[in-house]
Amino acid sequence: MTRRPLISIMAVLAVGGLTTSCGSSSTSSTPGTSGTSSTPGTVDPATVVTFAEQSQDHVETPVSYVESPPIGGEHSKIWQNCGFYSTPIASENGVHSMEHGAVWITFSPDLPVDHQAQLKAMTIGHTHVLISSFPGLNSPVVGSGWRVQQRFPTFDAAAITAFIAAYENGTQTPEPGAPCDGGLGDPES
Repeated sequence: MTRRPLISIMAVLAVGGLTTSCGSSSTSSTPGTSGTSSTPGTVDPATVVTFAEQSQDHVETPVSYVESPPIGGEHSKIWQNCGFYSTPIASENGVHSMEHGAVWITFSPDLPVDHQAQLKAMTIGHTHVLISSFPGLNSPVVGSGWRVQQRFPTFDAAAITAFIAAYENGTQTPEPGAPCDGGLGDPES
């Protein structure tokens, strides 16, 4: 079964009252093309893509995800410890962290060092923020939570922070507040 993105209701209204049904997507809007929020500190709903329900099954084999970076689905039984990683992590572990309420911010390996430092600072004071390098991104930074994703075509710290605020342990999360430590990995301090 092919999973297709569902445009959030607010985004649909923003592009002229289009209607979509479960499992379909609108081609009249281009979510993720704007890296800025409409109001500072808030998420621009037209830039966030919401996806259909995802499997929560634990598997012991690699998973071929439809979305890249993934936004949910089958995953490892071991979650990735939240924090900052300058190197890539296994998607199967990152997805488990998202199931627990983590927002997974991924960045292109060639993102400037000063922007990486700003991302690293975004983990301070947060228990459910996972940030890692992710080769092959078509945007410098991508924010993902369980079933939601926003692409940032330019580095926009305020918009990334707003995405974290909107989706960390959010209502879309199957197990909000479940552990994001005691799993795999040693985040960089």
